[in-house]
Amino acid sequence: MESFIGLVLKPGGTLVASILEEILSEAMAKNIKICVEKESSEHYVSLLSKYTSCVFDIKKEMPHKLVIIGGDGTFLRFNNRLGDRESPVIMGIRAGRRGFLLEVEPEEAREQFVNFLEDKFSIQYMYR
Repeated sequence: MESFIGLVLKPGGTLVASILEEILSEAMAKNIKICVEKESSEHYVSLLSKYTSCVFDIKKEMPHKLVIIGGDGTFLRFNNRLGDRESPVIMGIRAGRRGFLLEVEPEEAREQFVNFLEDKFSIQYMYR
């Protein structure tokens, strides 16, 4: 599969859906390929059908960049599924009850996503 930006999403929730729609519309406007992680895609079928049909399985392929929309649990579950493989560059948007590991606030999501696309970010390394 060609290079793409992956999305991992917290199941359900209007805040996640709202942020997701902003991200997808921005990516579409910039002609950026977005693929949603298989488990996440099952929870947002109707919204995703407007923007993308691309789904990826983290056990089989890896995006070059990844956006996680959710809370710490969403991040930790993804990290667990990742296993021993090297992680892509991750941008985390806070949309859960906890958000110590995800730094972008929902109201900053679109602006920070554009920065992420343009490689205007700093990397904070986290070790398992």
